[in-house]
Amino acid sequence: MAAASTKVLSDAMKLPVQERVRVAEKLLESADAEGFEDESEAAIHAAWAEEVQQRSRELKDGSVRGLSIEEARRLVASDPADDER
Repeated sequence: MAAASTKVLSDAMKLPVQERVRVAEKLLESADAEGFEDESEAAIHAAWAEEVQQRSRELKDGSVRGLSIEEARRLVASDPADDER
């Protein structure tokens, strides 16, 4: 870590927790605004994209079926022991 960032971090760590959270949020917002995405975040997005494609293929080929909102609500509200998944 560069000397300047070490000093900033050291000073920030002396702030009350709520102030540290605000500083951290502002730093993350600025990174997002510049389009920063770390490798793990990119990998997560890629994994979700693949999951969406896989689920779409399964729906199209009929190997799974979708649920109506009523069925989904019933499943969520039911006892897990009654689950027929």
